[in-house]
Amino acid sequence: MEDSNGDLISRTDIKQQHAPINNGASVTHSNGSHNSQSDQHENDSCHESSMVVNKINDIQATIKGSHYSQLLQLLSHVYHLTNDIENHFMVMKYLNDSEKSFVGYIHCINVAIAELLDQHLTYILDRIDAYDCWQGGAEGNGYRSMLFVTQSCLSKIQTLLQNVKLNMNKLLFRLTKYVTELEDFAHVFTLLVDMLQVMKHLMMLSSDGQLFHDLNQSSDAVLHDVKRLNQECFYGRVFAFQYPDSIANSLRVINLMMAAYGEAFARHNNTAIRAAGLVLYGAKYYTNPQLKARQVVDLSKNQHIEFAKSFWQLNENQLLRHVPSLLCNSVAVNQTIQVKMEMINIHNKDNKLMVIPFPGNNQNAVINMRLLSYHARKGQDVNKFLTFMTTLQFHVMPHSKGIVIHFHGGGFIAQSSKSHEIYLRSWVRNLDVPVVSIDYTLSPEASFPYAIEECFYAYCWILQHISLMGSTAEYVCLTGDSAGATLAVCVAMRAAEYGLRIPDGIVCSYPAFLFRNAASPSRCLCYFDPLLQQGFLSSCLSAYLGDSFNVAQEKEISTLPNDVNNIHKENAINGDVLNDINHINCQINTDNSGSSGPRSILSLTDNLLDNPYLSPLLADDDLLSKIPPIRINACDLDPILDDSIAFARRLKHVGVDVQIRFFSGLPHGFLNFVYNSEEATAASNIIANQIKSILFKDSDSNS
Repeated sequence: MEDSNGDLISRTDIKQQHAPINNGASVTHSNGSHNSQSDQHENDSCHESSMVVNKINDIQATIKGSHYSQLLQLLSHVYHLTNDIENHFMVMKYLNDSEKSFVGYIHCINVAIAELLDQHLTYILDRIDAYDCWQGGAEGNGYRSMLFVTQSCLSKIQTLLQNVKLNMNKLLFRLTKYVTELEDFAHVFTLLVDMLQVMKHLMMLSSDGQLFHDLNQSSDAVLHDVKRLNQECFYGRVFAFQYPDSIANSLRVINLMMAAYGEAFARHNNTAIRAAGLVLYGAKYYTNPQLKARQVVDLSKNQHIEFAKSFWQLNENQLLRHVPSLLCNSVAVNQTIQVKMEMINIHNKDNKLMVIPFPGNNQNAVINMRLLSYHARKGQDVNKFLTFMTTLQFHVMPHSKGIVIHFHGGGFIAQSSKSHEIYLRSWVRNLDVPVVSIDYTLSPEASFPYAIEECFYAYCWILQHISLMGSTAEYVCLTGDSAGATLAVCVAMRAAEYGLRIPDGIVCSYPAFLFRNAASPSRCLCYFDPLLQQGFLSSCLSAYLGDSFNVAQEKEISTLPNDVNNIHKENAINGDVLNDINHINCQINTDNSGSSGPRSILSLTDNLLDNPYLSPLLADDDLLSKIPPIRINACDLDPILDDSIAFARRLKHVGVDVQIRFFSGLPHGFLNFVYNSEEATAASNIIANQIKSILFKDSDSNS
C-alpha cells in the first residue's frame, strides 16, 4: 500500500492506524456513549458498504465479459461479512483480547479491499486481455495468475467468516480458534494487494501486451517492491491455500521436508544423517508453522547449489528409486543403455555429410538413456530386456511406427529418467510405443551447452540405431518437462541448423524459454511459490551457466561428465545386454570428409545471455520458423508461465503450428504428482493424448 509519497507501507502499520479497538485490556463504555458510538459506527459502515457496492458495480459494468464476476462477488461478499461481524462486536460492552484482534484483522481486510477497488483492479482488468497469447486464444498470463491467487485467498476468508457469522451467537462459541487463521489470511491478502500494485506498475511499463519488461537491462528495479515484501505468511499455517487439496497436501509435505532438510544439511556433513534429519527436525517444524516459514524463506533467499542439488535428489536414493516400480504400470522393457560416444557422420536432407561431434569434444564421455516399452518389440534384445511380465507382454510385437524421445526436468541440476518413471510408465502403456528418456549430465558438473550437445547427440544416435529401440521412427515426438522441455526445443533447433530430420512434433510441459533476470507478472509468483523460489531459480541458472561465463567464446566447453571409467569394462560388448546395463560401443564411420555442420553453440553470440540455445525466446525468426508443430502445456500458478506465452506468440508470428494449454490450479512439476492428485493425473492424460496425436496423425493405430 502507498503512503502520501507513493512508497509502500506495511499492513501492520495499517492495522495500528485503522483498527477500531486497541489490543490492550478489556474496556467498558457507559451505556449512553456506547450506544451512541455503536449507532455512529453502524451508520458509517452502511455508508462505506454502499460505496464499495457502487464501486464493484461500476467495475462490473466496464470490464469485458464475466470472467472476473466471481472475484467481484467475493470482494462484495467478504466486505459485507466483515462489516456484519464488526457491527456484531461493536454493540458489545466488553471485548476480550481475541475479539479485539479479530476485529482488527477484519478491518485490515476491509482497508485492503477498498484499496484494491480504488487503485488497482480497474486498471488491471481493463488491460488484462492484451497479455494473453493472442486474440481469441486461451486466456492466461501472469496477471491472471495473481488475480487467481487473490481470488483463492478471498474464498478462504469468506468460508472462515461465514463459519464465524453462523456460530457467533451460540452459547459455546469460541472465537480463539478462528483468530490465528484469520490473522494469516489477512496478512496474505493485504500482501497480495501490495503485489497487485506492483502488477499495475509493471503493466504501465510494459505497453502493447509485452509480458517481459526491459529485456536489455536488469529488472532489479522493477522487482524491488516485491522482494521487500514479507514472504513468511505464505509459508506458514495457510501454505498452499491456492491449490486443490490433493496437490496442497503433497506440497505441504515437501515444504516441511525442505525446512527440516535445510537444518540437517547445515548441521551435518554425512548424507545418511542428513536424511535422518528429515524426521529429527521435521517434528519441530511441524509443530511450529511460523518457525518453518522463517526457515523456508531463509532457504529461498540464500539457497546454495549444493543444498538445492542435494534436496531435489532425495528421491534418487536407493530406497525411493524403486517407488515407481511399486506404484506404476508394469512394462516389458525398462533398460538403461550406456553409449560410448564417437563422432557421427550423417547425411542431411541435402545429402551433405554432416559431422555430429561428441559433446564437449570429450573422447572419454558416455551418454546414458533409458528404454521403456510396454510390449517387447522386434529389434530389442528380448531375452535380455524382459522382466517378469504377463503373457501378453511377453509376446514380441513388430517394430512400432513411432518413438518418443523424452528429456527429464529438474532445473538442469537434479532428477533422472528413473525418477520420472512416475508418469512415463503410464504414457508408455497409453501410447504403446517405445519411449527413450535421456539421462543428460547435470549441472554444475557440466555447464551450458553440454546438456544440449549431449541430447542432440543422443537424438542422432537413436535415429541411426532405431531398430534397437523397437521402432521404425516413421513418427518421432520429442517431449520434456521444465528444463527437459527447453532441451527438447533446443534439440529440434539444432537438428534444423544441421539440416537433419527434425521431429514430427514437440510436446512441452511447463517449459523455460528465457534465462535472465527479466521482470514479468508470473515471475513475481516465485516469491511465494512452493517449489520455484527465487533462490532456487538463481542457483539453477548459476549452475547451468557454470564456467561458460569465463571461457573465451571461441573455445569449446570441456567438462568431463560421466567418465568412461564408470563402465564395467568386462561387460562392454557391442549390442549385447548384460545384467541391468547395456554397454554399447558406437561403431560409426568417423570419416571427417564433407561439411562439419553449423557453428558451435557458444560461438553464436558475443553475450552468453543472448544465446538462443540458452534462451530460445531470443532465437531469430528464421531458426524459430523451422521448429516442428509444438504443443505447450503451462500452469497458471507457474512462475515461468509467461515464458510459454511469449514463446508461443513468437512461434505463431513466424508461422509455426503452435497450441498452448493452461492447466488451472496446478504447480510447476505437476507431472510428479500424478499418483497423489486427480487433477495432475487428468493433465498427464491430456499431454499423453497430445503426443499420440503427433505419433498417429496419419493412421488410426500403431500397427
